[in-house]
Amino acid sequence: MQTRETVSGNSGHLMKAREVSVLINLYDIFRKNYSIERIILKDAFLNILVFSDGTNNYNVINKPENKVQSENVKLDLRNVQLRNVQISYLNYRTEQEYLFRVNDGRLKGEFESDSYTLLARGDIYAELLKAGKAVLIKERDISTSFSISVDKQNKTYDIKNCKLSVSGIHFLIAGKLESQANKLLTDLKIESQKSSLASFLELVPQEFLKPIKDYSIEGNLLFWSDIRGELSGKNLPLVAFNFELENGVLVDKRSGLTLNDVQFKGTFQNGNLRTRQSYKLLIEGLTARLRSGLITGKLNVENFEHPWVSVAFSTEIDLDEFKDLIKADTLQSISGIMGVDMQFKNSLKGFDRFTVTDFLSSKTSGTMVLKDVNLALKRSPLKYQDLNGSFRFSNKDLIIDVLEGSVANSDFKLKGEFVNILPFLFLPDEKIEVRADFSSTHLHLEDILMHRALESDTLYRLRFSPLLNFDLNLAIEQLSFRKFGAEEIKGKLRLNNKKVYVEEASLKAMDGTAEFDGIIDGTNTGHFQLSCNADFKAVNIQKLFAEFGNFNQESITSEHLRGKVDANVYYSSALSPDLRIDASSVYTIATLDISNGELIQYTPLYKLSRFIKQEELEHIYFSRLKNRIRIRDRVVYIPEMDVESNTLNLKLNGQHSFDNMIEYHVQLKLSELLKKDKKKVEEIDGIFEKEDPSAGSALFLKMTGNAADPDIKYDVKAVQNKLSSDFKNEGKELKEAFQKEFKRRDPDEKETYLEEKEGQQDFIIKWEEEQPDSIIEVKQSEKKKPSKKKNEKEDFIIIWDEENDTIKSF
Repeated sequence: MQTRETVSGNSGHLMKAREVSVLINLYDIFRKNYSIERIILKDAFLNILVFSDGTNNYNVINKPENKVQSENVKLDLRNVQLRNVQISYLNYRTEQEYLFRVNDGRLKGEFESDSYTLLARGDIYAELLKAGKAVLIKERDISTSFSISVDKQNKTYDIKNCKLSVSGIHFLIAGKLESQANKLLTDLKIESQKSSLASFLELVPQEFLKPIKDYSIEGNLLFWSDIRGELSGKNLPLVAFNFELENGVLVDKRSGLTLNDVQFKGTFQNGNLRTRQSYKLLIEGLTARLRSGLITGKLNVENFEHPWVSVAFSTEIDLDEFKDLIKADTLQSISGIMGVDMQFKNSLKGFDRFTVTDFLSSKTSGTMVLKDVNLALKRSPLKYQDLNGSFRFSNKDLIIDVLEGSVANSDFKLKGEFVNILPFLFLPDEKIEVRADFSSTHLHLEDILMHRALESDTLYRLRFSPLLNFDLNLAIEQLSFRKFGAEEIKGKLRLNNKKVYVEEASLKAMDGTAEFDGIIDGTNTGHFQLSCNADFKAVNIQKLFAEFGNFNQESITSEHLRGKVDANVYYSSALSPDLRIDASSVYTIATLDISNGELIQYTPLYKLSRFIKQEELEHIYFSRLKNRIRIRDRVVYIPEMDVESNTLNLKLNGQHSFDNMIEYHVQLKLSELLKKDKKKVEEIDGIFEKEDPSAGSALFLKMTGNAADPDIKYDVKAVQNKLSSDFKNEGKELKEAFQKEFKRRDPDEKETYLEEKEGQQDFIIKWEEEQPDSIIEVKQSEKKKPSKKKNEKEDFIIIWDEENDTIKSF
């Protein structure tokens, strides 16, 4: 059977059906009272249309033309049965589109009356219920029964008792609908019975679920809502959902973190704009339990397009359970308790991921407490133990009220701030900066720098993370590294862009004090550059050599030295990450002042036993020694210095290579030798026997070769330089004497040398400054200097034979 609408201007079928049954009372027909009591539709399709001008296609019965006919024809539907009836309702005016199938349903109502009560019940499959662009329900089974008071004149529908079951959730609906022109006004209240949260989420449009797409949520939910406003076209009513969760379970799909016994109350509103930009979500009274802790808090989200999020939560949890959420690739293990009371406000770009901009614009406050925390990092032998501290959040930074604990065998205490800690913890390639006061009672650098321990040795590793900068004020009671020990260390330690700066540092060590600053440039990861300046005061020189491993040499060690040293040192060298110094790169300038010094059993000096008894060379005392040495290209350069000792006084200069090769120039005073042993002087072939020993004649020696067994020779070059210097000084003194004697009496005239005309003078005085060995040349006016006979013999000639260590006379 097919029925067409009869309304003028409309076309299309209102209904198609395989079977239509109509029940009419025969007695009423005889009385000419045409009343339809029941209609049965089976396997039918209803196409209900409301056009933009307000006309429709379902007014299929024309009213009679006269009053008598009108009274006789009455549509009084007491019972309408629908079985497998597909219904399409399309309202162009209000942009409502409903497509559903009534599997089994009943309707009752006096449809021709101006006001009546419509009763209905049925089992329905809703393919699509849509208002404007908003999909209300899609592909869901629905069971319903309702009573609606219909007022045709005012076009109102009062829903008094509506029961609706969708996907196992039972709702009670009450309220009012009002049709005005091309819009539908709503004022509805919807309340659910306690049901499964998973069932509720099936009803929620996917766009609303984006904030929780990475979480699995279970539990029992109570639900009630208010829907008020216009429902037509692009216009949606104001929707406010209220919900309450009990016995919930929340699982983070990414980390596996599970919250049990989740409970909260919340509301959702689509806001004034009725779009994602005006959506609001508020969750309050949140409580959840981890295996070992409780979380409480609340959440507020506004604008689902560009969310503004406010989170407040408080918890005390076991960090071992929480480590997967931290997602730190370098973290191997962690235990202990963390208490957090935190508030976070931020405007995010979206729910999909947090960005750097999100963190930089965040406003974070609150506190955090650590209790007995132990942690270990991957690929590191260090163990961080007994960490306790209290902190305050300040936006993306963390203020350290106190943090104390131990690393390996070292203890520490920090007070300051971690700058940019939130982005550093949760985002890749973000930097963190530590500004703090650092103190320790005992700091073992060998443990902190240890990379791994070997059977034969310990391998150290110095590394600078490009993501870490720090600025620390140091106060360390005791510090040790291998044999080196120091106390009362103070100063500033900075790391910036892989460069470590030590500034204004001071310490007590080796029975003295030191002040220093320096830098380690680690920008080249395989080749660091070290440089520093240091001032040492009253340092025990034996301990200095012992604690610094005798500076990687064995020629002169801590066993050979005693005394106190004051020094100013500049030092630079290349340094490998495993703390090995490139000896060829060492450059040092050191000003030394050694007091109460002792040189004990320094075997290279035993070569001087030819001139000094060896027992006197085995233990040499000297009250003070000053010098300025330089180290470069693996060689120690020693300028000339005076050594005044218990054995003798001497002058010394030379150089000493890192390969233990030496070249020492030694000047011994013969007067000192004579005091010690006159026979030693007489053994030198009588050369100086005519000299007065008190006149200060000297013996020049040169020591070369390996320091363990050097060669010793007379130093000819040093003698020549000494004679040249003496002649020059004597010539200068004589010149000054003549200048003083012969200068003019007239004070107004310049001082000049006396020079008479040639032929009138007895001699001419010339000062030969360029040739210091020729002091005075005398020129007589009338006589020539007699020439020396060829075979005339001089008294003697001195020849210094370096090869044979002898002095010869001819």
